[in-house]
Order: sequence, then structure tokens, then C-alpha cells
Amino acid sequence: MDEDWALRIRNYRERSGLTQDALAEMFLVDSRTVRRWEAGKTRPPLDVRRRLGRTHVPIIQTPVGSVLRDLVERSADGITLLDDDLKVLAQSARDIRWTVKHYGRDLRGEVFMPYLPSFFEELAAPFGGWHGTVRAGLASLTCDFRMPVADAGNAADYSGRLQYTVLRLADGVRVHLCVASKLQSPDILHPPQLTFVDEIMSSE
Repeated sequence: MDEDWALRIRNYRERSGLTQDALAEMFLVDSRTVRRWEAGKTRPPLDVRRRLGRTHVPIIQTPVGSVLRDLVERSADGITLLDDDLKVLAQSARDIRWTVKHYGRDLRGEVFMPYLPSFFEELAAPFGGWHGTVRAGLASLTCDFRMPVADAGNAADYSGRLQYTVLRLADGVRVHLCVASKLQSPDILHPPQLTFVDEIMSSE
């Protein structure tokens, strides 16, 4: 029995909205083969396992993803929802206005990495970049920042707080939720605080 792969394949198929027949067609196998995989009776061959590992199931098409997208899009705050490749899945209306103003276009569907502020690179450098930081078990990041008038496009300097959370969903799927809010006391900026999963586990 190979229950681990059975669960992974079934979760993948259900998240993708595929029938067993459709999955069989996708991998050029008989539908009975897919049923055996999902029952844990046989393990998929290496080429199928590798392909499954590379295949991205858009989280936005899952029930959880749909709820997250709706919450983000209806929020009055500046919120961005990203997938694990940092592709923008959804944004609040406020965040869309901000990105259009600063980058000249809506960033939904684009990888956000080139637009990350420089302090993200500095924070992530010890872990080998932002993806390395997430692989190291990043749970959340709180970072205060100040944007000069020229950068912020406002009548005055803008001081804000960025709260970044990595949500770990079923079957290893991760999404990233980024919330930006204006600081009420712009002269008080706290140093960045990164929290990792192992720190949370050890505090319980």
C-alpha cells in the first residue's frame, strides 16, 4: 500500500476538478490505473510522480482559494494574495489602485517578485532569497516602512506596516497573504520581525 501517494493524487485530482477518467487521459494511462493509484494498491511510475510534482494547481480554483479571493477582493485594506511562486492571485481594490498608480498596470496574474521592496531582499538574504526563507519555515513577517513623498505619490511621507503571512493548506499547498496598513504614529517604526514555524511549535 502506498497511502501517501494515493492521498496526494486524489487531492490533486479533486483540487483540479478532474474525474479519474480525465486524469487518466492526462497521464496517458487507463482509468483503472488511476483507481489503483488512488486506492494505494500501486505507486505511479517515476515520470508521473515527477510531472505531478511540477504541475501547479491554481489554489484560486479550490474552495479555500475561492473564499480567500473573495475576502481579499472585498476588503477595504491593502491586501494581496499570492501563490507559492509569488504570482498575484487576487488584490483588494485599494491595492489594485496602488499598483496601477505606481507600476502603470494591474499586476494580477503576474509574478510579484520584481516589485518586492528592497528590504525584502535584505531580510531574505541570510536564507538564500525569499523562496529560501519560505522553505526555512517562514510563518509571518511584520515590517514597518516609510515611503518618501516622491516614492509614495502622496502629499506627505507615507509610513506603513506590512504584515506578511504564509498559509499552509492541505497537501502542502501554500499561499501568501500580504496586508499593508497606514501607521497611526509614523515616527515610531519597529524593526522587522520574522516568525518561523518551528518557533511557533516550540512555544506551545
